[in-house]
Amino acid sequence: MEIKFFKPKNEVLQKYIEGYYFLTNSKSDLPLEYYTFPNNYSIISIIENSEVIYSESKVIVKEKKGTPLSSDLICHYKKTN
Repeated sequence: MEIKFFKPKNEVLQKYIEGYYFLTNSKSDLPLEYYTFPNNYSIISIIENSEVIYSESKVIVKEKKGTPLSSDLICHYKKTN
């Protein structure tokens, strides 16, 4: 897995976006697991060739060739027991 983090160069965007990153996983890598924790940030996810499955306590993203680009906006979440 490779993670690349970028900060906006545009001064207007810098007021609203701390940064963004790309997670990439090659065929030779093990399945990718990514954990995030409750925080004050909004998260925008953009994926392609993937199926998103939502459950009460997690989101699972599986490779599914031929699916269109999709995006999600998560503004708040909390840990469930």
